[in-house]
Amino acid sequence: MQYYLMRLISRMIRLLPDRAAMGLGNALGEVCWHLVPRRRLAMMLENIQRALNLDRAAAYRIAKQSSARFGRLLVEVLSTQKYSRQNIKDYVEFQGQEHMDEAVAYGRGVVLATCH
Repeated sequence: MQYYLMRLISRMIRLLPDRAAMGLGNALGEVCWHLVPRRRLAMMLENIQRALNLDRAAAYRIAKQSSARFGRLLVEVLSTQKYSRQNIKDYVEFQGQEHMDEAVAYGRGVVLATCH
């Protein structure tokens, strides 16, 4: 049952224009931010303050932005079926193809690291 529900939600998200889907993701992230348990929030703030040597207000902004990204991430994950060999270049920019070609030419395999 849960599987089919997620498939249905995924299909509905894929029907949305990209901007609308990201808007939905932002809204979900905002809702989720307000659901973070206080204990978890305190831990996030303390970790950010220690790691980055920031005051509490700056740590709060970073924690909120980071947590709110999960809504967009969820929408992106549920949208992955819309990508194909034919349209992937509309969504992904590959830079440094010449480095990839050179590495492949050695014939020993290549490890790719990406970020989003």
